[in-house]
Amino acid sequence: MFTEVIIPFDETAASLRAVPVGVAVAARLKTGAVCVTVAPSLAAAAGLEASAQQWLEASGYHDVVVTSVLSESSVCQALEPMLREGHPLLVVATATHSHSRPVVGGSVAEDLVHYSPSGYALLVGPNVPAGSFSLKGPLLAAIDTEADPGSFLAPMTEVATALALEPSLVTVMNLAQTPMFSMGRTGTESVPVESAGLQHAAYRLASLGTAAPDCVTLFGGDRAQTVVDYARVSGVSVLMVASRDRGGVSRLVFGSAALEIVQRATVPVFVVHREV
Repeated sequence: MFTEVIIPFDETAASLRAVPVGVAVAARLKTGAVCVTVAPSLAAAAGLEASAQQWLEASGYHDVVVTSVLSESSVCQALEPMLREGHPLLVVATATHSHSRPVVGGSVAEDLVHYSPSGYALLVGPNVPAGSFSLKGPLLAAIDTEADPGSFLAPMTEVATALALEPSLVTVMNLAQTPMFSMGRTGTESVPVESAGLQHAAYRLASLGTAAPDCVTLFGGDRAQTVVDYARVSGVSVLMVASRDRGGVSRLVFGSAALEIVQRATVPVFVVHREV
């Protein structure tokens, strides 16, 4: 499926937090991992490459290739030609803000979630523990049952199959308001109602050849935080959310909610653009 794993980095050690995740994913895919920096000159590129190589050697990552792209464009724009060759997977460390750093700054995370590149990206948010990483638990996909998840299911099947992970589906709903008649009083009460849309998505996912996924309907006002909390206690390896341009409006997995999940999650998050 993926031909290689590309890990962008800058002058900060924080940008290299994505390396353990990228190396583990590359090993599962039986492909190589490449650390890439974007620099405006050969001198700047040489310094960044040497610093990253030293860090990799000290951390025991001897098989990771280090290279650079000479460009004054943004990280996403500079890497776009590289991402069009074959079918690479981008693995990027992100931060909670958009200040100063060209890779780990939140602006790059926003670009990857909302705009570019098309396809897949695996984002390692600031709450993902640094250090070793392994793919032991299932892949948990957040599904928006108010939108057609059809274009999201095939990429999920591809990723789950390529990484040999069991798929699970989760959605977040508001409690349903139902009529209440009790002791002469009338009104409404809030009750949980299972999502029929989630079950339908599970049937469609199974028809694509995956194992029948576990389905969980959660209830909460802050949908991003509800998904993140469930992922933390359920032992998943990675999350998956769908996204598209900012113009798209949806209640759970599009737009800012996808970015919030990336920033809050304690596991890496696959972002799949709707046009995949």
